[in-house]
Amino acid sequence: LVSMAIVYSALEIPLTMAFDVPVSFDTEIGIASFCVDIFLCCDICVTFRTAYFDEWDPLRLIINPNLVACKYLKGWFTFDLLTSFPFNFLFNYGETEEQFSKAWKILRIVRVFRLLRIFRIYKMMGIIREMNRLFPTLKKWISTAQ
Repeated sequence: LVSMAIVYSALEIPLTMAFDVPVSFDTEIGIASFCVDIFLCCDICVTFRTAYFDEWDPLRLIINPNLVACKYLKGWFTFDLLTSFPFNFLFNYGETEEQFSKAWKILRIVRVFRLLRIFRIYKMMGIIREMNRLFPTLKKWISTAQ
């Protein structure tokens, strides 16, 4: 689901910027964009509780909540927060919108880089596949040692 939300954002942002489509609660695209942003913010909360494999010992799963949170805060948290937070829906610039339009467009373009998260997801899936490949071999080795 996260991958689909990221791909949607990667397609939606350039198209709405190229055709100058307003992204607000008055449009369907705006509502969909807000829902995706909220979903990705929820994913940030889930990621704080997602265990990871140790870099030096790939068979050791780190489940300590403090270590998991520290690793996420030092790594992807800032990027995830900046690319997931629905800034355009929370800040109404009103009359001064023209002053902020360039900065806002740059921030929206940065959101396309959420695609980097998909590569991280595929990396985790590769680790899981490798573990599944190793465990049958490990089981067979243990059973023959007895």
